[in-house]
Amino acid sequence: MRSGKHAGSIAVRQFIENHQPLACFTGHIHESFGVDQIGATHIINPGKLKTGRYAYADVGGKEAIFEVRKFSPAIG
Repeated sequence: MRSGKHAGSIAVRQFIENHQPLACFTGHIHESFGVDQIGATHIINPGKLKTGRYAYADVGGKEAIFEVRKFSPAIG
């Protein structure tokens, strides 16, 4: 959050801390898009879809990749 205060769900954070899933895709806080980590869990928040951002994950290779990407304009 812009004020620096945590505004996410306490229950979701507790679940992540207790169970450590590989990833958590969320859009709970629209203003705070980006990639973060809680322990071994990657947190991916693309923010508002209307801004053109989306969550991307590739977990099939040697290293998992988690990113917030932006739609490319259509060609033609």
